[in-house]
Amino acid sequence: MLERALRHLVVYMTYFNNDPTGYVLGMESLGGRGSATPQLPGYYLCDLYVEPSWRQHRLGRAMLSAMLQTPTSWGPTRFLRWETSTRPEAAQANAFYARVSPSATSASPLSGQRRRMPPTSHPNATWPSAPGA
Repeated sequence: MLERALRHLVVYMTYFNNDPTGYVLGMESLGGRGSATPQLPGYYLCDLYVEPSWRQHRLGRAMLSAMLQTPTSWGPTRFLRWETSTRPEAAQANAFYARVSPSATSASPLSGQRRRMPPTSHPNATWPSAPGA
């Protein structure tokens, strides 16, 4: 059962000199199989974390971009959804999501095409790439 469930998760991790700098975890929408989005394959964002010293280098955007470029088991990704907190300590994260997407709860490729976020300004960073990208 666990192996079957893991097939519907996507994880990207970023590293600098073998040290982790961030990760993103997403769960695939089940689509027509009981989902709130019956005809749209996509992911629900479970967690996104970037080490404080790596924030402001577009690392979070790069990881979200990689997830948007990762096909689901039943088709190309059409959306990425998330929920945010209203707690005061979540203000920085909420500001990040507001910059990423005006709708504040989802992102999607433009015109059905995949788009890549611009690279970071950090000269030694390595970025996740979607399978087949």
